[in-house]
Amino acid sequence: MKFKLTLFLFLSLTIEIFSQDIHFSQFWEPSAFVNPTQIGNFDGDLKITAHYRNQWSQFNTPITSMFGDVTYKLNKENQYWAFSLSMLRDQQSNLSYHQLRMAGSVSYQKRFSKVVLGGLGFQVGTRLTSIDYNKLTYNAQWDPISGQFLQSNPSYENFSAKDVYTPYLAMGTSVNIQKKKVLHTIDFAAMYVSENKRTDFVFYQPFKLTFNYHNYYTITNKVTLMPKLGFITTASANSVNSGLLVKVNLSEYNDLYAGMLYRWGIDRNGDALIPVVGCKLKKLRVGFSYDYVTSGLNQEGHKSAYEVSASYIFKSAKHKYFSIDCLRL
Repeated sequence: MKFKLTLFLFLSLTIEIFSQDIHFSQFWEPSAFVNPTQIGNFDGDLKITAHYRNQWSQFNTPITSMFGDVTYKLNKENQYWAFSLSMLRDQQSNLSYHQLRMAGSVSYQKRFSKVVLGGLGFQVGTRLTSIDYNKLTYNAQWDPISGQFLQSNPSYENFSAKDVYTPYLAMGTSVNIQKKKVLHTIDFAAMYVSENKRTDFVFYQPFKLTFNYHNYYTITNKVTLMPKLGFITTASANSVNSGLLVKVNLSEYNDLYAGMLYRWGIDRNGDALIPVVGCKLKKLRVGFSYDYVTSGLNQEGHKSAYEVSASYIFKSAKHKYFSIDCLRL
């Protein structure tokens, strides 16, 4: 059995460029997807988020990734529990490939002193991978007269299933260190995704490890600097996303964010410049980023990507913790 040539050409390009699990570029990636420990790292009790990414638009149907979650936090003095339900959909309709992930996460954070807050997180979920075989063509459908694959010809292929569910697990840990003018936050997470041989093809990456370091330095009462270093590694590739944002406080409830990130790999050339902007309007937070491709692959077409995100906090927290309102939406 051989799929149409364009499928493998695209998959090979995907390996060279990303060769990793689904990823987001914004300064505040979806917390339930990146590290379950961070799901409660917001100043409130209830939060809903949405995240959308569009890339590879030079194909007729680009790759789109959509993420959403709802998080509830139980506050107690010097500690809290957080619970999250999340969904992620990744698809490339032109190649008939779809992936849907649904997960539940739990996080526990404890204040060990006035300076240190640490925590652990766990996530379990299921992953649905799907291929629409009716949109693919095979060797038996080749018509030498027209020189094309004809879907009207029988394929003589027998597929046992096009929709397959497989489990995945993730665990993480984090520590926040707050001094007078500086907040350091460090987190580490590991994810295991069970293989589905029918539909994974080269997209499959069994393990993903992520590491993030954020620093929040208060310059004045109105200005905060926020440098970031993020690292993702999978079975066959790695990605580093680092840069700096500036937060400007407009009023008690309103903030603006702007900055630049740069994505690159330890064993490859630079990939993309990522300008990021965002704002906080009372309980609503929105963000926008754009990946401007800087590698040689830029010559193949317009391969830049954009992301939009939003979150809304419905309730105010009873106890004040580290309010990392820009680390995670």
